[in-house]
Amino acid sequence: MRRPSLPGFLSLLLAAFLFFGAINNTFPSATTVADYVRWGYPSWFHFVTAALEFSAAACLIAAETRMAGALIATFVMTAAAGTLIFHGSGLGAAPAIVALGLALAIAYTSTPRRHPTPTTELL
Repeated sequence: MRRPSLPGFLSLLLAAFLFFGAINNTFPSATTVADYVRWGYPSWFHFVTAALEFSAAACLIAAETRMAGALIATFVMTAAAGTLIFHGSGLGAAPAIVALGLALAIAYTSTPRRHPTPTTELL
């Protein structure tokens, strides 16, 4: 059996985190909805967050779409961390900051590497 690559393992880890976040934003508690409103977002904005988290999680699973998933996750986690820090919940932003770092690492390791092509001499 083949061992998963480090980017593959990190992608599955981040996908699980985003999936559970998406579930919590799809079926939010009254506190979650109140938090979105307190932060200045419309009361329905948790559905936008959930859709982006589901999209990122789904893209992260396959190697072919991993870069797209990492970029969506980077966008969502930057917004989440920024919102929490701006509204004085610095420690509450820690999971989003860790997920952001993970998304950036996945994006970096998913970037195709260019291999130098041999030059040909003209006769």
